[in-house]
Amino acid sequence: MCDLIEKSKAYSKTGWKVVAVDKKGDYYSLAMGYKHSKNGKVPVVKEQKRIDLTFDHNILDKGSDSFSSYMTGRTSIFLRKRDTGILTCRGSLPKGFTMQVKKAIVSDNIMLGKYGGNPVAAGRHIEFLE
Repeated sequence: MCDLIEKSKAYSKTGWKVVAVDKKGDYYSLAMGYKHSKNGKVPVVKEQKRIDLTFDHNILDKGSDSFSSYMTGRTSIFLRKRDTGILTCRGSLPKGFTMQVKKAIVSDNIMLGKYGGNPVAAGRHIEFLE
């Protein structure tokens, strides 16, 4: 998971999100499995349904090293497109999904941090630009 370390003064941040895309063109969270809604609100996930099985299976377990209370109800984006390779090079998706990198804006209560040493921003709302 992301290691979020500071609140941002910015209302929004633009970056790149790695998503699973189904045959209908809907976007899904790789780690949590939820479908990104058209209104952009990020859900508070109660049950993890990974699409990319390389993600830890216990992200919601408060006792695990993967859990981050700061990520509850947030989704993250990479601030540099080149950093998305940390996910796109390792993932393996079930039949019917493709992995794609999409430009996106996160907003609402932004936090900044790192994922695999790469800068990320996380917010409670996401808007895909492409």
